[in-house]
Amino acid sequence: MADMVSTVPNDIIFFHYPGSPYGGIQPVILPRPDLLALGIKYRRIPLLAIGRDVYADTRLILRVLDERFPNTTTTPPSSSAPGNDNDNDNDKSSPLLRALPHDPLLSALFTAYTIDGGISRTAVALLPLDLPIFHNEALLRDRADFAGVTSWGGAEARKEARPHALANMRCYFSLLEAGLGDGRRWLAGSQALGKEDLDAVWPLEWAVGVPGALDEEVLGPARFPRVYAWMGRVREMVGLSQQRLGEQASVSGEEAVTKIKRGAFAQDPADTRVLEHDPLRLDVGDEVRVWPTDTGSAHKDQGRLVRLKEDEVVIEVCGADGTPVRLHTPRWGFRVEKVIMDGDIALSWLLG
Repeated sequence: MADMVSTVPNDIIFFHYPGSPYGGIQPVILPRPDLLALGIKYRRIPLLAIGRDVYADTRLILRVLDERFPNTTTTPPSSSAPGNDNDNDNDKSSPLLRALPHDPLLSALFTAYTIDGGISRTAVALLPLDLPIFHNEALLRDRADFAGVTSWGGAEARKEARPHALANMRCYFSLLEAGLGDGRRWLAGSQALGKEDLDAVWPLEWAVGVPGALDEEVLGPARFPRVYAWMGRVREMVGLSQQRLGEQASVSGEEAVTKIKRGAFAQDPADTRVLEHDPLRLDVGDEVRVWPTDTGSAHKDQGRLVRLKEDEVVIEVCGADGTPVRLHTPRWGFRVEKVIMDGDIALSWLLG
């Protein structure tokens, strides 16, 4: 952890932990006192704070960053054609530091495939059986809570699941290998790295980074040379961008909480509205609970509904000191429950 800093670039604070496939400044296991101090019970990582607006779920975080920083340079990509092996297929002086080109549908499909379609869970199931984490009882209990099961990481269950995970991951590798079979360098056949490449690659990069996770005979470079070459190109572009950005500022959890509470709202605090004709029939000011429906579902955030859009829910929560913070979640994969303050009665509807 670097020394505390007095300023935070762009008022953005990223909550993550080391080794997270999605993103430290947060403990790997609960509790996470910094988030609780903000009045947030959501337990998944990462979260992104911009002032007093806190965004949950990687998909929403990326969308918000794209909207907030649509163009960071005006340097265009080179003119090399799709499939050309020219090393200058990207302007390597500033990769990823401008808005990435992307096919919105292809990007959405890869996002759904990797997250909702189970590729990320498959990558976790490939963790080697002898990893130290499987001897950490506190971590195993925490992951059982995360997954919503009574136990997680049992040796026999993991041993039985691994061959199936290898078979499932091979299906994904085969899909990508075939897609790259026409000589394209990027998944959309574009002239430069696109967002869909990042949406597709991250579970593979995470698994490759864990020694022993991928069986060389089943998922090695000899069987999937195009996939590994493509992963290498993505890795190169990301690495060059990281070099350009330099070392990122790091703050302690305590300082992060202080800066967020003292900050202004990133979005107009007067923008309080509910989508017209929304099937949930909620109103601004309703007390609601919001939580993810797949993992971490036991941890529900409750607060005043501020905004309900087609693809986003915003509620206002408070920590112990009463400072309001606005928590943003997607609608897809999350559920909202209207809390009726009359005994123990509550109504709920599915979001998405």
